[in-house]
Amino acid sequence: MPAVFNNRTVQVLQQINRTTAKAARAMAEDVVRVSNPKTPHSGSKGGGLRSRRRIEQKNLTSYDIHWSVPYAEYQNRGSRRDGSHRVRNYTTPGTGKGFIDAGLNYVKKTYKGYFK
Repeated sequence: MPAVFNNRTVQVLQQINRTTAKAARAMAEDVVRVSNPKTPHSGSKGGGLRSRRRIEQKNLTSYDIHWSVPYAEYQNRGSRRDGSHRVRNYTTPGTGKGFIDAGLNYVKKTYKGYFK
């Protein structure tokens, strides 16, 4: 009796791609979700950092997160690149420099859970 072999490589690769794409999107969303409460906010000035960001898909498994204000990098670092002009006072309690890093660190710690 001959053996029958069904090659399901294409279906398996498609499933892997779907799972990876869903995981990448969820990771990008979680970086934003976790960093949002730590993002400096100026309520009287419109809260530009919290409201002016977007998640942009680069390809199937890669996303960019853009903060659409010119001072986002300065606020995240807490100073200019050359170390001058340090941010001395983040007016909202619980916010401050490294708000993006908080989201990234959370995703790094929990990355295995995105692929279940």
